[in-house]
Amino acid sequence: MLATNELTLLWKQVELIEGAKFGGNKKFCCQYCGAVRAGSYTKVKAHLLKIANQGIEYATDKDRVDKECARAFYTIAIPFNFLTTTNFADYVPPTFDRLQMTLLTQERTHVDRLLLLIRDTWRKRGTFICLDGWSDLQQRPLINIMAASLSGSMFIMVVDSNDKTKDVEYIASLFIEGIEEIRVENIFSHIFWAHVVHCLNMALKAICQPFDKSSHYLECKWVKDLVVEVHKVNCFILNHNLSGFIFNRYSNVKLLKVVETRFASNIIVVEYLMKVKEALEKTMTDLEWKEFKVNGKSLVELNVMKIRDLLLSETWWDKIDFLLKEADKDGAILHLIYDKWDSMIEKIKEIIFYREDQDLIIGHSKFFDAIQKFLGKRLLDVKHLFPT
Repeated sequence: MLATNELTLLWKQVELIEGAKFGGNKKFCCQYCGAVRAGSYTKVKAHLLKIANQGIEYATDKDRVDKECARAFYTIAIPFNFLTTTNFADYVPPTFDRLQMTLLTQERTHVDRLLLLIRDTWRKRGTFICLDGWSDLQQRPLINIMAASLSGSMFIMVVDSNDKTKDVEYIASLFIEGIEEIRVENIFSHIFWAHVVHCLNMALKAICQPFDKSSHYLECKWVKDLVVEVHKVNCFILNHNLSGFIFNRYSNVKLLKVVETRFASNIIVVEYLMKVKEALEKTMTDLEWKEFKVNGKSLVELNVMKIRDLLLSETWWDKIDFLLKEADKDGAILHLIYDKWDSMIEKIKEIIFYREDQDLIIGHSKFFDAIQKFLGKRLLDVKHLFPT
């Protein structure tokens, strides 16, 4: 048996919440793992000293806490010199070497184990290889190679495409790298390409940038004008120091410098602008905004006046809200394309008819007729490649 002073030492490692100070069951909180439990001294002893078969789990050991701490460093890219601060109250963090070597290796093994659940489904269900172009903080052109399946999307590798000509041969070589990384046992004898993304791009082009002589030009011209206005607003806030300074005062995020990815970039900019609507409106009503001369005597002044009128116009924001549509779903969904396309057209019809105050049964909209026409044509392109 332990002596009285040893019993007192163990009780000091927990905080008593309810119950008598000596004898009987008590509700206590462990000072090491924060767990709140109820029991006698036997439970406290088993919890702290990791004694099995006592009806209570062990206190969290330091190794587990170190792993969670390391995971936080890796996940949000905390600089390792943060370890030298005194912000770790009553906790001795892992050393530099342990954080950079042992714990990093263990975390890599942990991530690989989680991803194995996705990899194991590839042989039975197949997977799509996707490429995604982007730029890092140093403005280097990078291309992500990813695998997308019903089990989820998975990052494979990133390629620096600086000084590379992004032609057919180069893109094909990236797909080959992705196939080799996925491993030979998961390679199919036939690889199918569904140009659904291309069809969506063409549909977005028809909506956002209609040709002057196209049959639906008049119906979609307002979308083209709206996209131009959105880009002007975005560029003005980004390229003027004063407007950018005022905007950053009201927003926790910055406006996007979106890389041109065909016509989807237009939708990305419009959608992002909608997310920071409140911050943009506050920017226009800020007292410092009056430092811009708005007499309309120069091109810049006229531009400032127009930007302000747009951002404070509810009608303009209503147009943006009207334009935004859901057009993406994660994973391999080729088998859902036909139904998804039809339901997308029906959803568009509901929105357009509602905004134009038309009856769904007997109403008529030239704008919807134009959209339905070229969306139907693009769907035929997909069905031609993959006949039912």
